[in-house]
Amino acid sequence: MPTNMLKFPAVYVVDGIISFFQYIFGLPGLTDVNYRWNSDERKSKIWISAPYTVDREKIGSAPSITISRGSFNFQNRVIDNLAKANANTKEQPVFRDLMSGNISIICESRSAAEASGIANFCAIQIQSERHKIMSQLKFIQDLKYVDIGTEIPIKEAAEIKRFQCVVTLSCNLYIGWIKDTINNDKFNKANIYTIDKQDTYTSPKGEIVQGSPNLIDTRADFGTLDTNNPQLIESEYNKKWYYVLFTETNKKYTIEEIVNNKTLRLSQVDENGNTIAFNPDATVSGITYRIVWNSIHINMELPTNNN
Repeated sequence: MPTNMLKFPAVYVVDGIISFFQYIFGLPGLTDVNYRWNSDERKSKIWISAPYTVDREKIGSAPSITISRGSFNFQNRVIDNLAKANANTKEQPVFRDLMSGNISIICESRSAAEASGIANFCAIQIQSERHKIMSQLKFIQDLKYVDIGTEIPIKEAAEIKRFQCVVTLSCNLYIGWIKDTINNDKFNKANIYTIDKQDTYTSPKGEIVQGSPNLIDTRADFGTLDTNNPQLIESEYNKKWYYVLFTETNKKYTIEEIVNNKTLRLSQVDENGNTIAFNPDATVSGITYRIVWNSIHINMELPTNNN
């Protein structure tokens, strides 16, 4: 299997939720010191990991949160959900679908009340920070609660040693693929691959003005139609999945708005993680930039002739 296929979006969800709870339980102002997570296992008061990554004896010594996932099912089983194609000719069609599945947040402790308390705390944090989670895990369409389970005793050697309480989330993921003509070649197999989409448009004609959030390019034709160059797909543009990367500094800024077909309004993130208007230090003409697309998709090239 090629290295770029080793991780599936559902795996990224598990990794992202683990990182989220490690961050939440590591905040001194939010969590009690008795449940403080630390990257140093000797200092950590709680175990937060994926299944089978931590010795069960270690988990038995402290409360734990285990993030696991069930199977994810495609919503459109026909694989014919057209997202876009060239106008009139209908060439270069792009198809997109969603996968749905459950994520389990398994909270364990020696006390049933403590396991339930940790589960309730996790559910509240998911609810309050759901937009932040989806803004960083951009391939998630939505998160929904399924339930918070009952406290279940776990028997080890016929003795109840721990209790488990599970928070279950329903999660939809974006999955995309493309279909193209294979020059009448006989059908062999579907080629599944990931596309970085990090070099969609490059121009050496950018202009920025000190104190202005705008990028101006007289040679560009910004828009969401297939007649524009560069063309920003409307659904991705509305979700702010496009960025301008200045090649001289290798810094990336979010495209907030297509002001007109020659002008983009940009934003940036300050040192405190807040989104603010792009504010260049100096006026520069002829700056080279790229438009990059920050999203994770599975892309599948399907032959259209099976003769």
